[in-house]
Amino acid sequence: MRISIQCAIMILINGILVQCTDESITVSPEKVQFSCSQIVTNESGGRVRSDEIPTAVLLTLTTDAGDPIFVNKKVNLLQMGDFYLTQPIELLPGNYKVTDFLLIKDSTTILYAVPKSGTRLAPAVNHPLPYTINVRKGHVTNIALDVIAVDQQVPEDFGYASFTLHVVNPLWISVFTLIDEKEMLANAIAYIVNETDTLKTYPLDAKVNLIAFSGSIHYSYKLIVMKNGYNPYVRIFNYQELIEELDGHPLMVRLVPAFTMETYVSVPREISLRLNGSGVLQVDWGDGTFTAFQTKPEGSPWDELIHSYTEAGTFRISVTGELDKITSFTLLYETAVVDKINFQGLTELSSINFGITPRGPKVIDLRYNKKLESVSVFNIANQEDLLLPDVNHIRSIGITGPNLFTTSDVDAIVNNIYINASRHNERDGRFLLQKSWIDVSEELVGPPSPSSILKLKELRDRYNWLVYPDLP
Repeated sequence: MRISIQCAIMILINGILVQCTDESITVSPEKVQFSCSQIVTNESGGRVRSDEIPTAVLLTLTTDAGDPIFVNKKVNLLQMGDFYLTQPIELLPGNYKVTDFLLIKDSTTILYAVPKSGTRLAPAVNHPLPYTINVRKGHVTNIALDVIAVDQQVPEDFGYASFTLHVVNPLWISVFTLIDEKEMLANAIAYIVNETDTLKTYPLDAKVNLIAFSGSIHYSYKLIVMKNGYNPYVRIFNYQELIEELDGHPLMVRLVPAFTMETYVSVPREISLRLNGSGVLQVDWGDGTFTAFQTKPEGSPWDELIHSYTEAGTFRISVTGELDKITSFTLLYETAVVDKINFQGLTELSSINFGITPRGPKVIDLRYNKKLESVSVFNIANQEDLLLPDVNHIRSIGITGPNLFTTSDVDAIVNNIYINASRHNERDGRFLLQKSWIDVSEELVGPPSPSSILKLKELRDRYNWLVYPDLP
């Protein structure tokens, strides 16, 4: 048995407001309403039973580029004589694609569906899905869709794996970070957690994102948003209460900068590092323990941050607080492995001394640390690159091996230091680039290209820099 309903999409004009300024034009959304004709009698001549009358439409709509607008949005149906009308929805003028169109009786029962292109039932309807609609300013558009009863068909004939209704909870979310004192949209990773189980992981782009998860709208879940270099955002929420609170607006997540490290401890042991300056910090050691710490000027006694891990594992250390008062970082002689480290939040960092560690980050990125004056990274055997700020006042740098720097890597570092020393007339500096910090050798890490050798010589002869090993 096939029952067909002609569904017309009617674009209703609701007072178009156009505001013109010298900089932009704002166009208000149009109200879009779906209209379905009275359900016809079945092939035996009897009328459809009342319990087979749909009460709502589940609509999935995307932009023309494929970005989701609605995912299984429930739009209630109202009976108007021989017609069924949905409650209006609002869309800005533009092209959209209807990718799912399901008529339902209740929260668990699908009665009718529009088949998708390429399926067995697709030839039976005028417009299989996806179907493009165009919302135009000041223009009424009528589009007819055929739906087919699902009771005597298999879901695959429509292009669905099943007609079991999986209720999802959609949530719009955007992430912001503070860059140069301006709030900027940012990418991140989000997790929906139920007690100890992660229900779903979502990559978030630097835009307003639509995520969805299954579960009760009355239960409490945990939302975690993480981005390297920032403190995690954690919120326990009830979906229904959160949606009411947002009132149609996206959830805006603002991430707080953090100094983060990821360390691997092979056996229960102690880890220590130094963060010098004048501010108060809060340290999350990643194992459920926290430390409040008053930083001290470099060289002060008892200035180390020390923590004992009681079991082996990988731990994410997150430091928050007065990060803008940290001026120096030191981590040396540690048997703990540091696989990741993010210095972006340490905007006032002037000195870094990092090395003699079994394994370290492959790339150490210091491009955001524009106050640096001294950089020493040495004997990090797996290190492949060091990224420096384009403009800096670095007067002491050490890239001593063993490491995995290539000639091009060393050339980029030499060129950076040479340009900034020339630009700022930096004199009496120091550049250490021996291949091994232990062996007494004339070999250079990389080694530098002949053009970089000339730049190093000019640093030595013109700007009175110490270059070691000495160049002929």
